[in-house]
Amino acid sequence: MALSVLTAVGFSGSARAASGDEFEAQRALFNYDRSIPLGVVEKKVEMREGASVHDVTFNARTGKDVPAYVVTPQGQGPFAAVLFVHWLGEPETTNRTQFLGEAVKLASQGVVSVLVDAMWSTSVNPEWFGKRVPEEDYGNSIKQVIALRRAMDLLLAQPGVDKARVGLVGHDYGGMYSMMMAGVDQRAKAYVYVAVVPSLNDWAFLGPQPKSKSEYLRQNSMLELTDYLRQVKNASTFLQFGTRDVYVSRVDSGIIANAAGTKNRKFYETDHAMNLPEIAADRDAFLLKELAPAPSSPSPTPLSSQAAPIEGVRNYTRVDATIGCAGATEVKALPSIARLGYKGVLNLREETEAGAGIDESRAAAEAAGLRYIHLPFKGSAPDVKVADEFLKVVADPANQPLFIHCGSGNRVATLWLIKRMVIDKWTEERSVAEAKAIGLSSEALQKFALDYVASPRP
Repeated sequence: MALSVLTAVGFSGSARAASGDEFEAQRALFNYDRSIPLGVVEKKVEMREGASVHDVTFNARTGKDVPAYVVTPQGQGPFAAVLFVHWLGEPETTNRTQFLGEAVKLASQGVVSVLVDAMWSTSVNPEWFGKRVPEEDYGNSIKQVIALRRAMDLLLAQPGVDKARVGLVGHDYGGMYSMMMAGVDQRAKAYVYVAVVPSLNDWAFLGPQPKSKSEYLRQNSMLELTDYLRQVKNASTFLQFGTRDVYVSRVDSGIIANAAGTKNRKFYETDHAMNLPEIAADRDAFLLKELAPAPSSPSPTPLSSQAAPIEGVRNYTRVDATIGCAGATEVKALPSIARLGYKGVLNLREETEAGAGIDESRAAAEAAGLRYIHLPFKGSAPDVKVADEFLKVVADPANQPLFIHCGSGNRVATLWLIKRMVIDKWTEERSVAEAKAIGLSSEALQKFALDYVASPRP
Protein backbone atom coordinates (compact mmCIF):
# COMPACT_ATOMS: atom_id res chain seq x y z
CA MET A 1 0.00 0.00 0.00
CA ALA A 2 1.46 3.36 -0.99
CA LEU A 3 0.33 6.27 1.21
CA SER A 4 1.63 9.80 1.61
CA VAL A 5 1.98 9.31 5.36
CA LEU A 6 5.34 7.78 6.23
CA THR A 7 4.77 7.13 9.91
CA ALA A 8 3.00 4.12 11.33
CA VAL A 9 1.67 3.22 14.73
CA GLY A 10 3.59 0.26 16.13
CA PHE A 11 0.93 -2.35 16.76
CA SER A 12 2.66 -5.17 14.83
CA GLY A 13 1.60 -8.71 15.50
CA SER A 14 0.36 -10.23 18.71
CA ALA A 15 3.04 -11.23 21.17
CA ARG A 16 1.26 -14.48 21.96
CA ALA A 17 0.25 -17.08 19.44
CA ALA A 18 -3.35 -18.21 19.58
CA SER A 19 -3.85 -21.61 21.19
CA GLY A 20 -5.60 -24.41 19.35
CA ASP A 21 -8.95 -23.74 21.00
CA GLU A 22 -8.65 -20.01 20.40
CA PHE A 23 -7.86 -20.48 16.76
CA GLU A 24 -10.87 -22.67 16.18
CA ALA A 25 -12.94 -19.66 17.18
CA GLN A 26 -10.99 -17.55 14.70
CA ARG A 27 -11.42 -20.14 11.95
CA ALA A 28 -15.16 -20.20 12.53
CA LEU A 29 -15.39 -16.51 11.66
CA PHE A 30 -14.82 -17.34 8.01
CA ASN A 31 -17.24 -20.24 7.55
CA TYR A 32 -19.58 -20.04 4.58
CA ASP A 33 -21.95 -22.26 2.65
CA ARG A 34 -20.00 -23.80 -0.25
CA SER A 35 -23.17 -25.21 -1.74
CA ILE A 36 -24.31 -21.75 -2.84
CA PRO A 37 -23.67 -21.47 -6.60
CA LEU A 38 -20.83 -19.26 -7.74
CA GLY A 39 -23.16 -17.60 -10.21
CA VAL A 40 -20.40 -16.94 -12.74
CA VAL A 41 -21.31 -14.49 -15.51
CA GLU A 42 -18.86 -14.18 -18.40
CA LYS A 43 -18.80 -10.73 -19.98
CA LYS A 44 -16.23 -11.44 -22.66
CA VAL A 45 -13.20 -13.59 -23.51
CA GLU A 46 -10.11 -12.67 -25.48
CA MET A 47 -6.91 -14.43 -26.52
CA ARG A 48 -3.58 -13.12 -25.26
CA GLU A 49 -0.36 -14.85 -26.24
CA GLY A 50 -2.15 -18.18 -26.61
CA ALA A 51 -4.07 -17.91 -23.31
CA SER A 52 -7.81 -17.29 -22.90
CA VAL A 53 -8.63 -14.34 -20.64
CA HIS A 54 -12.19 -14.56 -19.34
CA ASP A 55 -13.71 -11.38 -17.89
CA VAL A 56 -16.25 -12.61 -15.34
CA THR A 57 -18.18 -11.74 -12.22
CA PHE A 58 -19.08 -14.21 -9.47
CA ASN A 59 -20.99 -14.41 -6.22
CA ALA A 60 -18.34 -13.83 -3.54
CA ARG A 61 -20.86 -13.62 -0.67
CA THR A 62 -20.05 -9.93 -0.12
CA GLY A 63 -23.49 -8.63 -1.02
CA LYS A 64 -22.68 -7.99 -4.66
CA ASP A 65 -20.97 -9.79 -7.49
CA VAL A 66 -17.19 -9.38 -7.73
CA PRO A 67 -15.21 -8.92 -10.97
CA ALA A 68 -12.41 -11.36 -11.75
CA TYR A 69 -10.25 -12.58 -14.59
CA VAL A 70 -9.95 -16.29 -15.24
CA VAL A 71 -6.86 -17.02 -17.36
CA THR A 72 -6.71 -20.48 -18.89
CA PRO A 73 -4.18 -22.34 -21.07
CA GLN A 74 -5.13 -24.33 -24.11
CA GLY A 75 -5.68 -28.05 -23.63
CA GLN A 76 -7.40 -30.27 -21.09
CA GLY A 77 -4.84 -30.38 -18.26
CA PRO A 78 -4.06 -31.37 -15.66
CA PHE A 79 -3.11 -27.79 -14.82
CA ALA A 80 -1.55 -26.06 -11.84
CA ALA A 81 -3.61 -23.15 -10.50
CA VAL A 82 -2.84 -19.80 -8.84
CA LEU A 83 -5.03 -17.19 -7.13
CA PHE A 84 -3.63 -13.63 -7.36
CA VAL A 85 -4.69 -10.81 -4.99
CA HIS A 86 -3.64 -7.26 -5.89
CA TRP A 87 -2.14 -4.53 -3.75
CA LEU A 88 -3.38 -1.11 -2.57
CA GLY A 89 -1.05 1.33 -4.28
CA GLU A 90 -0.92 3.10 -7.63
CA PRO A 91 -4.51 3.52 -8.87
CA GLU A 92 -3.91 1.95 -12.27
CA THR A 93 -2.74 -1.34 -10.73
CA THR A 94 -4.86 -1.36 -7.58
CA ASN A 95 -7.21 -3.87 -9.15
CA ARG A 96 -7.31 -7.30 -10.77
CA THR A 97 -5.12 -6.18 -13.66
CA GLN A 98 -1.96 -6.02 -11.51
CA PHE A 99 -0.85 -9.60 -12.15
CA LEU A 100 -2.63 -10.13 -15.48
CA GLY A 101 0.49 -10.13 -17.65
CA GLU A 102 2.13 -12.56 -15.27
CA ALA A 103 -0.88 -14.87 -15.34
CA VAL A 104 -0.87 -14.89 -19.16
CA LYS A 105 2.80 -15.93 -19.17
CA LEU A 106 2.14 -18.66 -16.60
CA ALA A 107 -0.66 -20.00 -18.81
CA SER A 108 2.01 -20.89 -21.34
CA GLN A 109 3.46 -23.18 -18.66
CA GLY A 110 0.13 -24.90 -17.99
CA VAL A 111 -1.17 -22.71 -15.14
CA VAL A 112 -4.79 -21.57 -14.67
CA SER A 113 -5.13 -18.28 -12.77
CA VAL A 114 -7.88 -16.28 -11.11
CA LEU A 115 -7.30 -12.57 -10.46
CA VAL A 116 -9.94 -10.98 -8.29
CA ASP A 117 -10.92 -7.41 -7.39
CA ALA A 118 -10.68 -6.88 -3.62
CA MET A 119 -12.71 -4.40 -1.57
CA TRP A 120 -9.91 -1.80 -1.99
CA SER A 121 -9.86 -2.10 -5.79
CA THR A 122 -9.96 1.21 -7.63
CA SER A 123 -12.39 -0.45 -10.02
CA VAL A 124 -14.79 -1.14 -7.15
CA ASN A 125 -14.18 1.52 -4.51
CA PRO A 126 -11.48 4.03 -5.53
CA GLU A 127 -11.57 5.96 -2.26
CA TRP A 128 -11.83 2.91 0.00
CA PHE A 129 -8.95 3.57 2.42
CA GLY A 130 -9.61 7.25 3.06
CA LYS A 131 -13.37 6.81 3.50
CA ARG A 132 -13.34 3.63 5.59
CA VAL A 133 -15.45 3.54 8.73
CA PRO A 134 -12.97 1.97 11.20
CA GLU A 135 -15.75 0.40 13.24
CA GLU A 136 -16.69 -1.59 10.12
CA ASP A 137 -13.16 -2.89 9.46
CA TYR A 138 -13.66 -6.07 11.46
CA GLY A 139 -16.80 -7.17 9.62
CA ASN A 140 -15.47 -6.08 6.24
CA SER A 141 -12.24 -7.99 6.80
CA ILE A 142 -14.16 -11.18 7.48
CA LYS A 143 -16.24 -10.64 4.33
CA GLN A 144 -13.07 -10.09 2.30
CA VAL A 145 -11.48 -13.33 3.46
CA ILE A 146 -14.68 -15.21 2.63
CA ALA A 147 -14.63 -13.54 -0.79
CA LEU A 148 -11.10 -14.85 -1.32
CA ARG A 149 -12.21 -18.33 -0.31
CA ARG A 150 -14.97 -18.05 -2.89
CA ALA A 151 -12.38 -16.95 -5.44
CA MET A 152 -10.46 -20.12 -4.58
CA ASP A 153 -13.67 -22.08 -5.20
CA LEU A 154 -13.88 -20.41 -8.60
CA LEU A 155 -10.26 -21.31 -9.36
CA LEU A 156 -10.66 -24.95 -8.40
CA ALA A 157 -13.88 -25.22 -10.40
CA GLN A 158 -12.01 -24.59 -13.67
CA PRO A 159 -11.77 -27.61 -15.99
CA GLY A 160 -8.53 -29.54 -15.77
CA VAL A 161 -7.23 -27.98 -12.54
CA ASP A 162 -5.16 -30.33 -10.38
CA LYS A 163 -6.35 -29.54 -6.84
CA ALA A 164 -3.07 -30.79 -5.40
CA ARG A 165 -1.10 -28.09 -7.29
CA VAL A 166 -2.50 -24.76 -6.12
CA GLY A 167 -0.74 -21.49 -5.30
CA LEU A 168 -1.70 -18.15 -3.73
CA VAL A 169 0.03 -14.81 -4.42
CA GLY A 170 -0.69 -11.51 -2.68
CA HIS A 171 1.00 -8.11 -2.59
CA ASP A 172 0.60 -5.59 0.24
CA TYR A 173 -3.04 -5.66 1.39
CA GLY A 174 -3.61 -8.54 -1.00
CA GLY A 175 -0.86 -10.45 0.76
CA MET A 176 -2.10 -9.68 4.25
CA TYR A 177 -5.63 -10.85 3.54
CA SER A 178 -4.16 -13.86 1.76
CA MET A 179 -2.34 -14.74 5.00
CA MET A 180 -5.65 -14.89 6.85
CA MET A 181 -7.22 -16.92 4.09
CA ALA A 182 -4.26 -19.33 4.09
CA GLY A 183 -4.68 -20.06 7.79
CA VAL A 184 -8.34 -21.01 7.51
CA ASP A 185 -8.52 -22.44 4.01
CA GLN A 186 -5.25 -24.33 3.40
CA ARG A 187 -6.09 -25.56 -0.08
CA ALA A 188 -3.00 -23.93 -1.56
CA LYS A 189 0.37 -25.65 -1.37
CA ALA A 190 2.59 -22.73 -2.41
CA TYR A 191 2.35 -19.17 -1.09
CA VAL A 192 4.04 -15.95 -2.19
CA TYR A 193 3.66 -12.86 0.00
CA VAL A 194 5.03 -9.60 -1.39
CA ALA A 195 5.80 -6.48 0.73
CA VAL A 196 3.57 -7.45 3.63
CA VAL A 197 3.54 -6.42 7.31
CA PRO A 198 2.72 -8.66 10.29
CA SER A 199 -0.49 -6.91 11.34
CA LEU A 200 -3.38 -5.05 9.74
CA ASN A 201 -3.06 -2.60 12.62
CA ASP A 202 0.18 -1.35 11.08
CA TRP A 203 -2.00 0.39 8.49
CA ALA A 204 -5.27 0.86 10.34
CA PHE A 205 -4.46 4.17 12.02
CA LEU A 206 -3.00 5.93 8.97
CA GLY A 207 -6.49 6.77 7.71
CA PRO A 208 -9.75 7.61 9.49
CA GLN A 209 -9.46 7.19 13.25
CA PRO A 210 -11.74 4.89 15.28
CA LYS A 211 -13.90 6.34 18.04
CA SER A 212 -12.01 4.19 20.54
CA LYS A 213 -8.56 2.88 19.66
CA SER A 214 -8.56 0.41 22.54
CA GLU A 215 -11.92 -1.02 21.48
CA TYR A 216 -10.72 -1.22 17.89
CA LEU A 217 -7.64 -3.18 18.94
CA ARG A 218 -9.70 -5.48 21.14
CA GLN A 219 -12.17 -6.32 18.42
CA ASN A 220 -9.55 -6.80 15.70
CA SER A 221 -7.27 -8.93 17.87
CA MET A 222 -9.04 -11.92 16.31
CA LEU A 223 -7.50 -10.93 12.97
CA GLU A 224 -3.80 -10.97 13.87
CA LEU A 225 -2.01 -12.18 10.75
CA THR A 226 0.74 -14.17 12.42
CA ASP A 227 -1.86 -16.34 14.17
CA TYR A 228 -3.09 -17.42 10.73
CA LEU A 229 0.36 -17.94 9.24
CA ARG A 230 1.22 -20.38 12.01
CA GLN A 231 -1.69 -22.62 11.05
CA VAL A 232 -0.41 -23.38 7.54
CA LYS A 233 1.12 -26.85 7.28
CA ASN A 234 2.65 -28.94 4.49
CA ALA A 235 3.13 -25.97 2.18
CA SER A 236 5.98 -23.83 0.81
CA THR A 237 6.23 -20.08 1.30
CA PHE A 238 8.31 -17.47 -0.53
CA LEU A 239 8.60 -13.93 0.88
CA GLN A 240 9.61 -10.94 -1.26
CA PHE A 241 10.59 -7.55 0.19
CA GLY A 242 12.17 -4.28 -0.96
CA THR A 243 15.24 -2.75 0.66
CA ARG A 244 13.84 0.75 0.02
CA ASP A 245 10.34 -0.01 1.28
CA VAL A 246 9.50 2.71 3.83
CA TYR A 247 6.42 0.81 5.00
CA VAL A 248 7.90 -2.62 5.73
CA SER A 249 11.00 -3.02 7.91
CA ARG A 250 13.47 -5.88 7.93
CA VAL A 251 12.22 -6.67 11.43
CA ASP A 252 8.68 -6.96 10.03
CA SER A 253 9.93 -9.39 7.40
CA GLY A 254 11.61 -11.49 10.07
CA ILE A 255 8.42 -11.69 12.12
CA ILE A 256 6.52 -12.90 9.08
CA ALA A 257 9.20 -15.42 8.10
CA ASN A 258 9.21 -16.82 11.64
CA ALA A 259 5.42 -17.14 11.75
CA ALA A 260 5.35 -18.74 8.29
CA GLY A 261 8.15 -21.13 9.23
CA THR A 262 10.23 -20.27 6.16
CA LYS A 263 13.77 -19.17 5.41
CA ASN A 264 12.86 -18.47 1.80
CA ARG A 265 12.98 -14.68 2.07
CA LYS A 266 14.51 -12.43 -0.58
CA PHE A 267 15.20 -8.68 -0.65
CA TYR A 268 15.34 -6.57 -3.81
CA GLU A 269 16.77 -3.09 -4.42
CA THR A 270 13.38 -1.44 -4.82
CA ASP A 271 10.47 0.20 -3.03
CA HIS A 272 7.04 -0.96 -1.88
CA ALA A 273 5.67 -1.23 -5.44
CA MET A 274 8.03 -4.18 -6.09
CA ASN A 275 8.00 -3.59 -9.85
CA LEU A 276 11.36 -5.07 -10.86
CA PRO A 277 11.09 -7.75 -13.60
CA GLU A 278 13.31 -10.10 -11.57
CA ILE A 279 10.74 -10.09 -8.76
CA ALA A 280 8.06 -11.51 -11.04
CA ALA A 281 10.58 -13.91 -12.57
CA ASP A 282 11.62 -15.26 -9.16
CA ARG A 283 8.01 -15.56 -8.08
CA ASP A 284 7.02 -17.47 -11.20
CA ALA A 285 10.05 -19.77 -10.96
CA PHE A 286 9.08 -20.59 -7.37
CA LEU A 287 5.47 -21.33 -8.34
CA LEU A 288 6.42 -23.50 -11.31
CA LYS A 289 8.85 -25.47 -9.18
CA GLU A 290 6.50 -25.98 -6.25
CA LEU A 291 3.45 -26.70 -8.40
CA ALA A 292 5.16 -29.00 -10.89
CA PRO A 293 3.46 -32.38 -11.38
CA ALA A 294 4.89 -35.29 -9.46
CA PRO A 295 7.13 -37.52 -11.60
CA SER A 296 4.48 -40.23 -11.60
CA SER A 297 1.71 -37.87 -12.69
CA PRO A 298 0.32 -38.34 -16.20
CA SER A 299 1.48 -35.82 -18.73
CA PRO A 300 -0.89 -33.04 -19.74
CA THR A 301 -3.19 -34.12 -22.54
CA PRO A 302 -1.55 -33.27 -25.89
CA LEU A 303 -3.61 -30.99 -28.05
CA SER A 304 -3.11 -32.95 -31.26
CA SER A 305 -6.58 -34.43 -31.01
CA GLN A 306 -8.11 -30.99 -30.37
CA ALA A 307 -6.17 -28.86 -32.85
CA ALA A 308 -7.94 -28.48 -36.17
CA PRO A 309 -5.76 -29.29 -39.19
CA ILE A 310 -4.21 -26.31 -40.96
CA GLU A 311 -4.42 -26.38 -44.73
CA GLY A 312 -0.93 -26.69 -46.12
CA VAL A 313 0.57 -28.09 -42.90
CA ARG A 314 1.59 -31.72 -42.46
CA ASN A 315 1.35 -33.56 -39.14
CA TYR A 316 0.25 -30.57 -36.98
CA THR A 317 0.27 -30.98 -33.18
CA ARG A 318 -0.51 -28.17 -30.71
CA VAL A 319 1.63 -29.32 -27.78
CA ASP A 320 0.65 -26.62 -25.28
CA ALA A 321 -0.24 -22.94 -25.15
CA THR A 322 3.24 -21.89 -26.32
CA ILE A 323 4.27 -24.50 -28.87
CA GLY A 324 2.91 -26.04 -32.04
CA CYS A 325 4.86 -28.74 -33.89
CA ALA A 326 4.52 -29.80 -37.52
CA GLY A 327 6.11 -31.24 -40.60
CA ALA A 328 6.28 -29.61 -44.01
CA THR A 329 4.55 -26.22 -44.02
CA GLU A 330 3.57 -24.54 -47.24
CA VAL A 331 3.91 -20.80 -47.76
CA LYS A 332 0.14 -20.42 -48.08
CA ALA A 333 -0.34 -21.72 -44.52
CA LEU A 334 1.59 -18.95 -42.80
CA PRO A 335 -1.26 -16.38 -42.61
CA SER A 336 -3.43 -19.06 -41.00
CA ILE A 337 -0.68 -19.80 -38.49
CA ALA A 338 -0.57 -16.11 -37.56
CA ARG A 339 -4.35 -16.03 -37.12
CA LEU A 340 -4.08 -18.91 -34.63
CA GLY A 341 -2.10 -16.60 -32.32
CA TYR A 342 1.45 -17.74 -33.05
CA LYS A 343 4.12 -15.05 -32.78
CA GLY A 344 7.04 -16.89 -34.35
CA VAL A 345 7.96 -19.65 -36.81
CA LEU A 346 11.03 -21.85 -36.31
CA ASN A 347 11.99 -23.74 -39.46
CA LEU A 348 14.39 -26.68 -39.00
CA ARG A 349 14.59 -27.61 -42.69
CA GLU A 350 17.80 -27.27 -44.71
CA GLU A 351 17.85 -24.97 -47.70
CA THR A 352 18.82 -27.87 -49.96
CA GLU A 353 15.67 -29.87 -49.15
CA ALA A 354 13.14 -30.16 -51.95
CA GLY A 355 10.27 -27.76 -51.34
CA ALA A 356 11.94 -26.06 -48.36
CA GLY A 357 11.52 -22.58 -49.91
CA ILE A 358 13.27 -20.77 -47.08
CA ASP A 359 13.29 -17.30 -48.65
CA GLU A 360 9.66 -17.50 -49.75
CA SER A 361 8.60 -18.75 -46.31
CA ARG A 362 10.49 -15.99 -44.56
CA ALA A 363 8.87 -13.31 -46.71
CA ALA A 364 5.37 -14.75 -46.19
CA ALA A 365 5.90 -15.12 -42.45
CA GLU A 366 7.12 -11.56 -42.01
CA ALA A 367 4.25 -10.27 -44.14
CA ALA A 368 1.87 -12.04 -41.75
CA GLY A 369 3.56 -10.40 -38.75
CA LEU A 370 5.45 -13.51 -37.65
CA ARG A 371 9.01 -13.62 -36.39
CA TYR A 372 10.88 -16.07 -38.63
CA ILE A 373 13.82 -18.13 -37.40
CA HIS A 374 15.74 -20.55 -39.60
CA LEU A 375 17.77 -23.15 -37.69
CA PRO A 376 18.73 -25.92 -40.13
CA PHE A 377 18.95 -29.32 -38.47
CA LYS A 378 20.45 -32.17 -40.48
CA GLY A 379 18.78 -35.43 -39.52
CA SER A 380 21.57 -37.60 -40.89
CA ALA A 381 24.25 -35.68 -38.96
CA PRO A 382 22.61 -34.02 -35.93
CA ASP A 383 24.64 -31.24 -34.32
CA VAL A 384 24.62 -30.50 -30.58
CA LYS A 385 25.10 -26.80 -31.36
CA VAL A 386 21.71 -26.79 -33.08
CA ALA A 387 20.16 -28.38 -29.99
CA ASP A 388 21.82 -25.71 -27.82
CA GLU A 389 20.38 -22.93 -29.95
CA PHE A 390 16.97 -24.62 -30.12
CA LEU A 391 16.65 -24.53 -26.33
CA LYS A 392 17.40 -20.81 -26.34
CA VAL A 393 14.86 -20.06 -29.06
CA VAL A 394 11.97 -21.99 -27.50
CA ALA A 395 12.65 -20.46 -24.06
CA ASP A 396 12.54 -16.87 -25.33
CA PRO A 397 9.11 -15.36 -24.48
CA ALA A 398 9.46 -13.01 -27.46
CA ASN A 399 9.02 -16.02 -29.75
CA GLN A 400 5.96 -17.45 -28.01
CA PRO A 401 3.61 -18.92 -29.02
CA LEU A 402 6.04 -20.59 -31.42
CA PHE A 403 5.25 -22.77 -34.45
CA ILE A 404 8.09 -25.26 -35.11
CA HIS A 405 8.34 -27.36 -38.24
CA CYS A 406 10.64 -29.55 -40.29
CA GLY A 407 9.78 -31.89 -43.17
CA SER A 408 7.88 -34.65 -41.38
CA GLY A 409 7.89 -33.80 -37.67
CA ASN A 410 10.75 -36.19 -36.91
CA ARG A 411 13.42 -33.54 -36.29
CA VAL A 412 11.02 -31.25 -34.41
CA ALA A 413 10.12 -34.12 -32.09
CA THR A 414 13.79 -34.93 -31.53
CA LEU A 415 14.65 -31.45 -30.30
CA TRP A 416 11.40 -31.16 -28.34
CA LEU A 417 12.31 -34.39 -26.51
CA ILE A 418 15.55 -32.70 -25.43
CA LYS A 419 13.65 -29.63 -24.25
CA ARG A 420 11.24 -31.72 -22.19
CA MET A 421 14.04 -33.52 -20.35
CA VAL A 422 16.53 -30.67 -19.98
CA ILE A 423 14.21 -27.74 -19.27
CA ASP A 424 10.95 -29.29 -18.05
CA LYS A 425 12.65 -32.16 -16.17
CA TRP A 426 10.30 -34.76 -17.60
CA THR A 427 11.23 -38.42 -17.33
CA GLU A 428 12.69 -40.22 -20.34
CA GLU A 429 9.63 -42.45 -20.68
CA ARG A 430 7.22 -39.55 -20.66
CA SER A 431 9.32 -37.41 -23.01
CA VAL A 432 9.86 -40.16 -25.56
CA ALA A 433 6.17 -41.05 -25.57
CA GLU A 434 5.22 -37.45 -26.35
CA ALA A 435 7.96 -37.14 -28.99
CA LYS A 436 6.68 -40.22 -30.80
CA ALA A 437 3.18 -38.79 -30.76
CA ILE A 438 4.55 -35.60 -32.35
CA GLY A 439 6.44 -37.48 -35.07
CA LEU A 440 9.68 -39.04 -33.79
CA SER A 441 10.38 -42.09 -35.96
CA SER A 442 14.19 -42.32 -36.10
CA GLU A 443 15.98 -44.48 -33.57
CA ALA A 444 19.21 -42.67 -34.43
CA LEU A 445 17.70 -39.28 -33.64
CA GLN A 446 16.16 -40.60 -30.44
CA LYS A 447 19.63 -41.82 -29.41
CA PHE A 448 21.10 -38.41 -30.29
CA ALA A 449 18.55 -36.71 -28.06
CA LEU A 450 19.13 -39.03 -25.10
CA ASP A 451 22.90 -38.77 -25.47
CA TYR A 452 22.60 -34.99 -25.46
CA VAL A 453 20.57 -35.06 -22.26
CA ALA A 454 23.04 -37.43 -20.60
CA SER A 455 26.09 -35.35 -21.54
CA PRO A 456 27.31 -32.67 -19.10
CA ARG A 457 26.43 -29.20 -20.32
CA PRO A 458 28.34 -25.99 -19.46
